[in-house]
Amino acid sequence: MKKIVMGLGAAALLASGGIAYAQAGHGDGARGHMAKVDANNDGQITRAEMMASVDTMFAHGDVNKDGKIDKADRAAMQTQMRAKKWDALDANKDGSISRAEWDAAHAARMAKREQMRAEAGNDSEHAMGKRRGGHRGMMAGHGGKVGGHRGGGMGMLGMADANKDQAVTLAEARAAAAQHFDMLDTDKNGVVTKAEMDAMRAKHMAERKARTAQ
Repeated sequence: MKKIVMGLGAAALLASGGIAYAQAGHGDGARGHMAKVDANNDGQITRAEMMASVDTMFAHGDVNKDGKIDKADRAAMQTQMRAKKWDALDANKDGSISRAEWDAAHAARMAKREQMRAEAGNDSEHAMGKRRGGHRGMMAGHGGKVGGHRGGGMGMLGMADANKDQAVTLAEARAAAAQHFDMLDTDKNGVVTKAEMDAMRAKHMAERKARTAQ
């Protein structure tokens, strides 16, 4: 049950070559993912929308197109992410990152943070803190380490890996998404609303706080 609850968020999201879920207690994560899955923007998610999202994200995560997502796909995705980050920093495309380019990228990040703070208010502080940590991890990745993706991606992939073969097929991803949908659809009306997601997230946070207090 713990693994299921950790999967709060509207649906299975494939990222960094693994099965990732918008987790409870992570600020706007679940709401942001809901917006991506809610294809018709009606403020709720149907089972069909969830499955369509899973199919799309699986196709993206299955880098080598062998019908499964495993360590090889995760490694390939990490390589793509590092290359993309490097290209973004190397403004003049000379194959190196100067201090001026680094400072310019930092200034751009700070400006974006201030804009987000102005738009979202203090409620976005936690989410922005995560982004800062994620960026530092990615910078470390240029030295051979991939921050934020070591172990975590495979741990999340294991949540949908029904037969424990260290790989996730589309069928497994869809089954995991369906299980999460049924858990979140508390009134069993065939759609998941933001209110249902918020209620489940609040329940999880309360349970986690109770465990911590023990």
